[in-house]
Amino acid sequence: MYLLEFESQQQQEAGIVIKYLKEMWLERITQSVKLRLRDISGKKWFDLEQKNHDEYNMININRFMSLITYRMQVYLKVFDCICFDLIRFIFNMYNKICA
Repeated sequence: MYLLEFESQQQQEAGIVIKYLKEMWLERITQSVKLRLRDISGKKWFDLEQKNHDEYNMININRFMSLITYRMQVYLKVFDCICFDLIRFIFNMYNKICA
């Protein structure tokens, strides 16, 4: 496999992963949260249909959504670091082989 073929394949795979993270991953998390909160949503503490912004800021759903957002950001940063380290490792390996 030539370096250009490898680079093209890596870009294609990275595109697939990015598409998954932007579409499927987000959709699955949304479905999971709705499923878990379905039974307790009538108590107004985790009401997903809350329309009043002031009430939303005072109930637990605001803190819960902030926690989910934070964790998603952490996972994406970790994933980004892992991908970057892997690409750097492969690049260095090819440089050693080609040198």
